[in-house]
Amino acid sequence: MKQLLVIGASGLVGRRVYERAKAAGLEVVGTSTHGSGTLASFDLLRDAPERLRDLLPLDTETAVVVAAGKTEIRWCREHPREAYAINVAEMQRLLAYVVGQGTQAVWFSSDAVFDGRRGNYTETDKPSPLNLYGQQKAEMETWLEDHLPQVLVYRLAKLADDRFEGRHLFSNLYQQYQSGQPIRCIEGLTFNPTAVDDIAACVLLGLKQHLHGRYNVANPQSYTREQIARLFVGDRPCMIESLPLAVWHFSEPKALDTTLDTAKFQKACGGYAFQSMDELLASFWQQIEAHGGGTPI
Repeated sequence: MKQLLVIGASGLVGRRVYERAKAAGLEVVGTSTHGSGTLASFDLLRDAPERLRDLLPLDTETAVVVAAGKTEIRWCREHPREAYAINVAEMQRLLAYVVGQGTQAVWFSSDAVFDGRRGNYTETDKPSPLNLYGQQKAEMETWLEDHLPQVLVYRLAKLADDRFEGRHLFSNLYQQYQSGQPIRCIEGLTFNPTAVDDIAACVLLGLKQHLHGRYNVANPQSYTREQIARLFVGDRPCMIESLPLAVWHFSEPKALDTTLDTAKFQKACGGYAFQSMDELLASFWQQIEAHGGGTPI
């Protein structure tokens, strides 16, 4: 692989893949829906996949990372038709075209494909999503397995970053911390918080090793929401409340334990060392202090 096309390079994961690939010396082209700065415009709903040929030659020397899509659970629930068009129908058309050109392709799934009744899910566990977003991801996983098994599928957990901009676990906690109100946690909610930069590194590693099929890619260490909140605030003055799921009144059911078994990926990639949350949080607070505080964007 000499060239990389990152579709959705303005998003949390896509941006970091784009940056890492450029730092590695690859020829990289990134897109966003409307285009901005160095990013070309590509609208998943309105642009034909064939437009991608104008950005980079699609052949065996090129890989395509598809980091586009709608990931907000509430938005998907409130806009089911548009969410399905973006996350499933047009995604299938895009990936079928890309693979048909002979390129490697990466697509991202989510731990939301599971109902959270037991946790420690493997790649062979049957999906049982509780919300519409998870259903769309599960449908894509099945379709890719049946029609495009050569696509590399990374199933991700909740993401965190040491940058305070963007939408991720730590920026969300920081907003709550800044509000002066207690940080409220769902009691028993358990997951594998993972550094965004690790996902970007694992994308390039998987492409280099020509991996294909489905892999759980997440920090093997799991936390409850309360544990990560307490780790986040450290010795800073902040009240943390842990409340049972029944009092939250979500419009869709909530999965409690979506932890992922990452043994398959660890074996394939020689035991990749994921960044610890302690290290990531130390860097996060250093950057907050360097910027004099502020509100995440």
